Amino acid sequence: MGGIQSCFSPAPYVELKANNVNDTILTYYTNLASAQLGSTLVSASDQHYGNAKHMLRDDNPTPSHQRRDGTHDGWQTKRHLKDASAIVRLGSHGHIYGIEINTIGFDDAAPNTATVEAKREKAPHEWDTLLSDVPIKPDSHNLFLLGTSDHVYSEVKLTIYPGSGVARFRCYGDAVPSWGPNVHSVNLASAKNGARIIRWTDIKHSNNPNILLDHSKSAEDGWETPHSRTNPRNDFIVVQLATPGILNHVVVSTEHFIGNAPESISVDGCYSTEEDPAYDYSANWQELVTQAPVEPNNKNNKFPIASDQVFSHLRLTIHPDGGIQHFSAMGRPAPKPVQDKKKQIEEEQESSSEEEVSVPQQRKTRSRSTTAKRRTRAAAEKAVETIQDLAPGPRRKKQRST
Repeated sequence: MGGIQSCFSPAPYVELKANNVNDTILTYYTNLASAQLGSTLVSASDQHYGNAKHMLRDDNPTPSHQRRDGTHDGWQTKRHLKDASAIVRLGSHGHIYGIEINTIGFDDAAPNTATVEAKREKAPHEWDTLLSDVPIKPDSHNLFLLGTSDHVYSEVKLTIYPGSGVARFRCYGDAVPSWGPNVHSVNLASAKNGARIIRWTDIKHSNNPNILLDHSKSAEDGWETPHSRTNPRNDFIVVQLATPGILNHVVVSTEHFIGNAPESISVDGCYSTEEDPAYDYSANWQELVTQAPVEPNNKNNKFPIASDQVFSHLRLTIHPDGGIQHFSAMGRPAPKPVQDKKKQIEEEQESSSEEEVSVPQQRKTRSRSTTAKRRTRAAAEKAVETIQDLAPGPRRKKQRST
């Protein structure tokens, strides 16, 4: 996973030795500094050769084979600056668990070190140091795993030493939506609010967060499945809603899909405390929208939901194949269903008995992805706690694991 770095740093971290973020635990999280989520540049101390807002782009940087200043894809300052900084307002406020300071293409113009600070949402004058003067490698992803925190952050500040260049700056974490007291209708399937695609059948295309964002410039921003050949493909995605809620209706946009829209769609819903209900024996899928036709190039294929039950996950199926631009689920956040007391006691007893057996067995209700996430996070937390024990001076408050 990587070596522990800077044990005397006021902000302990673990550097992830990987050439791609998809090979790390950070792939479980959302890039809260994404331009597609609405993140914006607040200010930058210098942007002589490259605008700092380029760091927020979601595409991968294009390496430059030229060493001339101003030819790189990203933020680049003028030379001979002792340091340079940029402040980013996050499109989605949330917990930050990882940082990427991407210097791909900056083989001789990358900073030597960097510091990352974050502003608390509920204490706007307080900034927490997430990374302190960490070494930065040229032409690399520079991935860092942080200790968990209960704080919700709204802005981040990147400072580089000396002034130089950064291709992409990403903050990985979980979005924490702020629901008002009288919310009656909100898009619970919006990635901006924290919704995620957690299961899919079209491996090549469907895990595309764009369809959970109202950000449609072309069909390339949507989800288009392969063609059905002998049998209908009926590809589907499972969306974990931003929070459990009672749904009013769902909307499937086929904008930009004129000759390649699906013939019909269907929607099912369930409630589960697991990230992936496929491994939850108690999850009960219910049909919410029976297979219904959709119109091509239509932003408002609207389907009412006639149920007052609370749902945490939706399964959208495309029949037999085709493309959609955007998927939304309008409803109101709702309290989690209260479990039957007898069932709750039985589950507690089952959990207790599992701890007593010599060879512990994984509970059926725990998803494989969630288990892997927890194990990796536990290992990372142990490393971070080790750093904190070695660090001199006052320690940061011990933080809970996710």
